[in-house]
Amino acid sequence: MIPTKYLSKMGIYEVECQGTKVKAILVEHEAFLDAKIVEYKTSLQNQGCPVVGIDFKVNSCDKKVDLVILCGQNHCLLIKVPKIHSYPQSPGGFGCDRNLCFVGTGIPDKLPGLTL
Repeated sequence: MIPTKYLSKMGIYEVECQGTKVKAILVEHEAFLDAKIVEYKTSLQNQGCPVVGIDFKVNSCDKKVDLVILCGQNHCLLIKVPKIHSYPQSPGGFGCDRNLCFVGTGIPDKLPGLTL
């Protein structure tokens, strides 16, 4: 078993895209979901970025969401859904924050049961 202090640092990547460094964090363990969402929101606020791109990758066989992708400025948060069994009630008020604008395309088509 990997110790928690090392596990929390796994899944952090820095990539360069057209000359811009982008930090991507993959969350596969629900124990770190709250902290990573708060960290992501703080990063957006520190960068003065009120816009968050949101997308969902859906499994073509069972039509369930496999991955939630949140991107803003040069920071992305990728949440591996099948490995997360319970979700926090909007940690840090992230989903309810009126200072953030969530944008995405085709979301009603990908998640027909989602109320926007």
